[in-house]
Amino acid sequence: MCLVRPAILLVFISALNTYASSPLAGRWEGSVQIPGSGFNLVLDLDQPDGKEWIGSVIIPGLGVKGAPLAELVMSDSAISGTIKGALTGPRTGNTTIKAALTNEGQLNGEMFEAGNSAPFALRKTGPPQVDVPRTQTWFAN
Repeated sequence: MCLVRPAILLVFISALNTYASSPLAGRWEGSVQIPGSGFNLVLDLDQPDGKEWIGSVIIPGLGVKGAPLAELVMSDSAISGTIKGALTGPRTGNTTIKAALTNEGQLNGEMFEAGNSAPFALRKTGPPQVDVPRTQTWFAN
């Protein structure tokens, strides 16, 4: 009985340290400002194994749900990556994002597409909900 309490406390402290060491992990929501209007942006970032970062993007106004973030480059307070599968075309190329965490806890950055850029500001709203791409399975008959 005496060993159970220290073990629970150790697990709790370990969980807090993991969360505290990854300030970019979470769900980030805000808007991208383009001339004449803007659109909502949801960015999910996670480091489930403690090593590799994964991420996905939701842009409700453009019908983008769970587009994976690839080529992620992460530091303690900055991110860059490419949005795969969405907003990509032969004329526009890839859409990329670059952002940095501010002292106020906001993720400020820019989205780049076809030589254009649009600033965004996101606030952390909760734990990450990364849409992981489905793996294709083959069934033999």
